[in-house]
Amino acid sequence: MIIENQVGWRGRVWGWASDNLRRYGGLGEAAVAAQPAESGEIGEQQAAEYGIRWAYARNKGLYRQLKAWGQVEHAMKTAWNPVPAVVRFYTENVLFGALDVAPEQRSTADGAESSEQETDALVGAIGRVHEWSNFVMLKQELVKAAAVYGDVLIKVAERTSLPPVPSQGEGERATSVYLQQLPLGSIRYCRADERGIVQEVRIDTPRLTSIFGTAEREHVLVEIWRKSWDGGEGGVRFYEVEGRQNVADQELPVAVGAQTFGELGYDFVPVVWARCETPWWEQTDQIDYYNLLARKSYRLNVPLGVVRANATDSEGRPMPAPQVDRSRLPATYEEVGDGAAAIMRLPGRTEFDWSSGPIDFEALQRDMSEVREAVELSLPEYRVAKIDARSAIAANTLEMLLKQATQRVLDVRGSLERALVRAQMMALTLGQAAKLEGFAAADIGTYETGDFGHVFVERAVFEPALQTKVAALKELAAAQIPTKLAMQIVEFAQSVIDAYDDAAAEQAGRERATLAAALVRARQEVDSGAADNGTTRP
Repeated sequence: MIIENQVGWRGRVWGWASDNLRRYGGLGEAAVAAQPAESGEIGEQQAAEYGIRWAYARNKGLYRQLKAWGQVEHAMKTAWNPVPAVVRFYTENVLFGALDVAPEQRSTADGAESSEQETDALVGAIGRVHEWSNFVMLKQELVKAAAVYGDVLIKVAERTSLPPVPSQGEGERATSVYLQQLPLGSIRYCRADERGIVQEVRIDTPRLTSIFGTAEREHVLVEIWRKSWDGGEGGVRFYEVEGRQNVADQELPVAVGAQTFGELGYDFVPVVWARCETPWWEQTDQIDYYNLLARKSYRLNVPLGVVRANATDSEGRPMPAPQVDRSRLPATYEEVGDGAAAIMRLPGRTEFDWSSGPIDFEALQRDMSEVREAVELSLPEYRVAKIDARSAIAANTLEMLLKQATQRVLDVRGSLERALVRAQMMALTLGQAAKLEGFAAADIGTYETGDFGHVFVERAVFEPALQTKVAALKELAAAQIPTKLAMQIVEFAQSVIDAYDDAAAEQAGRERATLAAALVRARQEVDSGAADNGTTRP
């Protein structure tokens, strides 16, 4: 598999970041007009679209970059761009907080229910995969990629160590399995079947250090995974391309490394592809139009001056305005403010006046407002992201916005969680094939028998404040709604609901003990012959 260390030819470091994308022809140099890709394929046209999406999300010199790529006519300033706020909204809400895993409680393929010990071991194994993957950081990167590009590729990899363990023979030994996000700038192509399962993928990674022990030099490591090679067994092949050439498959040199699925111990391409909806992408034309109107408003709002000679010739005709010698400009032109005003010292009887033109700024501003409103109405997540303590918004309007934005978050969350579940099942399979501790079939079962099924525990997108939940719970209790049902309605966490039974049983026990003690005391008083007036009968 593909690893992030420098030891052994199977060890691999992603040898590029930030500016290397631009240097090696990644997102920063996308110049091909963006076109929709086929539903089951990522290719060069889709890569060009990724570059444009990245520019909108980065929002730094946006239209200068788009003009350099031939996408717009003017390298104008960006007056308004909601995309960064939308991306932040998804990053903060889609996979926020702790992601608890729960095994699917269902009959497995062998007809037996998973035991409690097996489910606990499965949760523990997935937890170790998360720890090895630095999952806290990984999930944020996945959400950002989903929000920006609409496509996310997750690769399952393993780390190895040397020297080899004698009991396992000569060679490398896997020490962990983990998940990693594949940068879309390194994907030459990716093809999936009708189920969305990756059948082949090519990953190009610029490097200076060879993982195969060849001479250190600038080269591109080409890694190609295929479900089947030439109609035979599938696996992975590695190539080293000199320099930073972009070489087609048929022009690649001889492979420097290869492994079949039989040698790897599994029979699938360890890459998961998630496609997510990005509604902001459909609004980019309107965003561009708004910024174009803002540019027009700025250009028309620059004051125009008219210089007149205020003199006539011998025949009474108006004299032309005098021309100012550029070499004498410092003597005739004086700055008053930071480009806000100036004084022209004109010769003779020359006059200066402001020109006026039929510019309807009110109509222009109205057009800008209508365009912006249309974009904002189509992006409820942007409107929610703008809300702060100073916002005055009706309760029913806020509820509607939160409902719309919540659905957008749930759509992206569902796509990413399904992809993560599939990737985690792959990681369990790789860990089992590598004989990692805690991944054995005796501990967690096997994929073939259906033991790896699991889900992420459902959780709210926008968690209400505790005071709000308590107030709502009191109202439902007053309406005689059963307590546990009321707790579900106001969206208490499942762990809190589960703990309710124990807490209620404990409280009932205390009440029974208190009542029993009171009854004992009352019985003792009766047996002692104490009368109601406090006197003792003989």
